[in-house]
Amino acid sequence: MFLHRINYAHNRRGEYVIGSGGIESANKFICHVRLKRSGAWWLKENGNGMLALRCAIVNGTLDEAFRRYVARDQQKRFALGTNS
Repeated sequence: MFLHRINYAHNRRGEYVIGSGGIESANKFICHVRLKRSGAWWLKENGNGMLALRCAIVNGTLDEAFRRYVARDQQKRFALGTNS
């Protein structure tokens, strides 16, 4: 069975990043700084939503994420018959 493997020599010649430091740094910046603050606590149900917001802020897509949230909220309200 053939397994896909990273061609390190090719990636080094192409100046591609082959380490995990950037990913680990982003994880610390996005996740840990917000979710692991001193004295902070979270319900499991809210953690993924908070991470999605943090990613949207960092990626510059918060406006689009908020539009999707508003659209979903309006659909829920319409389905429940509460249009306020």
